[in-house]
Amino acid sequence: MDLYWKAQADPKNIPASTFTKYMTGGAKVLLEGSYNETAKGGDSIKGHQISRVRVAEKHLSETAPWVQLVDCPTQDPDDPQTGFHVDANGDVVANKPHDPPYPYAATVKMFLLNGVWTVASFETDFTRTCSP
Repeated sequence: MDLYWKAQADPKNIPASTFTKYMTGGAKVLLEGSYNETAKGGDSIKGHQISRVRVAEKHLSETAPWVQLVDCPTQDPDDPQTGFHVDANGDVVANKPHDPPYPYAATVKMFLLNGVWTVASFETDFTRTCSP
């Protein structure tokens, strides 16, 4: 996660391929596409969030063990996240607040592949604010 947030702060200098060994399928395609668009568009995120992950489902005895996790993160009070964008004039501008407001629930499905937990799908529900 530390590498992920470092990359979000400076997406032009850390390639999306950095994360692909931990991802597969649709999650890999989604991350690479959104990450590359973020870098190309001059967007970045500064600050941190504190994850509050819970296990929603676990299927560890199956041939391909998998788990589904849900995270409803909160802002780090010492270093809250702020999104930035570089406008047409080259000025760095803070993003407008979202409606509904942050935090949003993220659902992650992971499979145990060759001894490594690998993200297979990742979805964020931006339509409503989550609570732990």
